[in-house]
Amino acid sequence: MESGMITHNNFLLQAALEYAGLGYSVFPCACGDKVPITKNGCLDATTDEDQIIEWWEQSKFANIGISTQGLLVVDIDGSDNEWLTNPEIMEILSSGAMSQTPGGGRHFIFRQPPDAEFKNTTGKLAPKVDTRADGGYIVAPPSMIGPKAYQWYSSYGLNEPLERLPVSPEWIIKKLNEVSQEQYELPINNDGKIPKGYQHTSLFRFGCLMRRGNASFEEINAALQVMNSTRCEQPGTVQAIEKIAESAAKYEPDQATANDIGCLYEQMSEQSVSEEKESPDPGQLDESLLRIPGFISEVIDYTLETAPYPNQVLAFCGALALQAFLAGRKVSDQFDNRSNLYLLGLAHSGSGKDWPRKMNMQVINQIGLIECIGEKFASGEGLQDALFQNPNMLFQTDEFDGILQSISHSKDARFEGIMGTMLTLYSSANSIYPMRKRAGGDQAAQINQPCLSVFGTAIPQHYYAALSERMLTNGLFSRMIILESGRRGAGQDPKIIRLPARILNTAEWWKSFTPCNGNLTGEFPTVATVEYSSDAKALLKESRKQTESEYSKAELTNDAIGTTVWSRAYEHICKLSLIYAISENHQRPQIGEKAVAWALRLMLHLTRKMLFNAHHNTFENPHQELCNKIERKIRESSGATLKHSVLMKRCKVPATIFSEAIRTLDESNIIKIIKNQTTGAPERLYTTNVSPL
Repeated sequence: MESGMITHNNFLLQAALEYAGLGYSVFPCACGDKVPITKNGCLDATTDEDQIIEWWEQSKFANIGISTQGLLVVDIDGSDNEWLTNPEIMEILSSGAMSQTPGGGRHFIFRQPPDAEFKNTTGKLAPKVDTRADGGYIVAPPSMIGPKAYQWYSSYGLNEPLERLPVSPEWIIKKLNEVSQEQYELPINNDGKIPKGYQHTSLFRFGCLMRRGNASFEEINAALQVMNSTRCEQPGTVQAIEKIAESAAKYEPDQATANDIGCLYEQMSEQSVSEEKESPDPGQLDESLLRIPGFISEVIDYTLETAPYPNQVLAFCGALALQAFLAGRKVSDQFDNRSNLYLLGLAHSGSGKDWPRKMNMQVINQIGLIECIGEKFASGEGLQDALFQNPNMLFQTDEFDGILQSISHSKDARFEGIMGTMLTLYSSANSIYPMRKRAGGDQAAQINQPCLSVFGTAIPQHYYAALSERMLTNGLFSRMIILESGRRGAGQDPKIIRLPARILNTAEWWKSFTPCNGNLTGEFPTVATVEYSSDAKALLKESRKQTESEYSKAELTNDAIGTTVWSRAYEHICKLSLIYAISENHQRPQIGEKAVAWALRLMLHLTRKMLFNAHHNTFENPHQELCNKIERKIRESSGATLKHSVLMKRCKVPATIFSEAIRTLDESNIIKIIKNQTTGAPERLYTTNVSPL
């Protein structure tokens, strides 16, 4: 990087130092996330300039955490929160510093009054209105979560020294005093069990109390394991309880006070997938992520210009799959990641799912590789035979949800064979794939470095119906990159345009490119290695830390789907970074910082979207299935609002069953019931309480 060039990490370090200079204690959080990366999280927060510089030199892309010890932050979730539309409340809160969060919410920052010792609260002031105080922290601008940044509102920045920051409003103080005694009361069911959603909190607090008595990790762990198995309504895994015990044992005995319990539990809450709030919807994909310089964008442009119904997401999927195929068995990054991808585009009927496939067929046919295109997965053995004949293949198939449905529900060994073959082929792209013993052969055949790329499309509701816990944890789901295309765009008159020479020339170049000459190059290929720049390596390291942190969150809460999906996210980032580089410059590629930053942003969004869909579309019983169906229909409707009569017709269930599901969703604060007075009977509407991001 050139000397004097201003980069995002310079702004982060500069901002952290400015906050510290005003008296606010800071510490680093993971790149693009809220998870602390210091040993003791917010307990390590400091105003020491040397320590802050050292942290950000080690993790140049780290987000900024500010300890809220001595502060009182009102954290309002969601841009449509009633507090944000109430002029009286906004006038009261606007006396302090104010920032907008990436999810559209607000942080209102105040100083606690003298002698106050407020702790963190969740939903005590109002639904989706939390507070951060002693033992907590917030993430501050210009930190980013995915592609979106925290931002200070004009003239409301945190630019006053701590001692001059306005004291929290009297109304907030009074309300918090009323609920402060409830903070550490542990909920118990009628049968004496700790209910689901509270076990980690309860076990952690008990562990900290033991630590105050100088108990060792071994003693704390033994006690928590017994409590977990005998007192918890839904016990966690042995490994998850061990991590809780480790967290409690980090403290010196005299430090395990209520403040410290709140602080460390705040970190645990950020480091684990909430048991009360499953994966939130990350919202719409930023369309800027659907562009890669060079070949891929050229193919996208050609596809969109000629399509009867142009679809940006599907055009991107098709171009990405084409580039992955063309580079198959020819390039790798320096960690031997290959270009093979399993892509799935979700789109409704008539939205142009077939057009990107036709464009790819046109390109591949013109360069004489049409035999390398496949369409249907008849069986695992058929897939092996196809790759034996052509070790680099692109399979393009519509109604991919049918394959997923068959794998998920069918007992036919043929579908199990497809899944097993796809799993093994994916991981064999840089090694040897051992085939079954072929008829008439003396020994089993082998495929050296097979490269299977898949571009599948499916109708969203059929894809959701295919989801089951078995489907989501068998490894195939985690290997797939899934993009949703949204609603169909406006149509246009189809154009007959010759394939641009640049696209054809690049495709021909890839066909002819052989990293190593020799008669056996096709059978035993030696690939060309694409190197990472130094800045790209640094960001890639941060990417790995972040995905590993997400994996740990899922592991802590025994989330089998989460661990499965996050286990492959870093590999996807590497593959996509490689493809970005070879699209940008196929003759002299280098994986730069922009390539990794793009791949990281894309995969964080897509992985979170996959988990949101997984957690909101799998169910254990018909009642849960109906609740999920109702929530999805409301969320997907115009304005996220539906009339009672319309929703009931769409659900097609008896009124009593429908009413029971509505009551469950209402009591769980997932939906909101609105009653409008009319000249006749009151009109009943349903809207979702899930905040848009």
